[in-house]
Amino acid sequence: MRRWASAASVFILAIGLVVPNTALAADEDTLYLTSDGFPHSGLSVIPPRPGDLPNFDPGRDVDPGLLLERSSTGLQVSDPARYQQWQTGTDGFRITGVPTLVLWAAVEDFDYSKVGAFKAYLLDCPEWGEDCLAISVASHSFQARPTDAWVESKVSFPEIDYEIEPGRVLAVRVMVPAESEDDLWLA
Repeated sequence: MRRWASAASVFILAIGLVVPNTALAADEDTLYLTSDGFPHSGLSVIPPRPGDLPNFDPGRDVDPGLLLERSSTGLQVSDPARYQQWQTGTDGFRITGVPTLVLWAAVEDFDYSKVGAFKAYLLDCPEWGEDCLAISVASHSFQARPTDAWVESKVSFPEIDYEIEPGRVLAVRVMVPAESEDDLWLA
């Protein structure tokens, strides 16, 4: 059974400076990863509400949080148990700066003896979310201490200046590569 955590510690994607064409206000430079679907979910400017950690993937398991199984196929992974993708609306906007992804993660069963790893992709996608173009990719490894449950993982992508055209979406895809010593839980 997974330990419960506050939903306020869910997922956050901070995207440098987001200069919108229409939808987002110029000072809104943080997008939050929502839990409204799997393997595809939304990005929102509204932060999550505090509370118990819900089960983000009820079709995968009954535990709180989100389970991601390891995969050796990289961005081409199509098994919905092996990736999670969050995406914006289709209004178009420009991303500049150094995007940062903040995730709370744990190796499955909170096994602190193993090293966990995930790979995150920033993508330019058609609105249906597949056949995407990779904008940037970042990898992250972590190992919890015996006193830890969830580990805050901050991943910075290389500096970018990129425009998402109207009718397309910005997406963030996270997958667990084969290098991870086990599957991961995300809070």
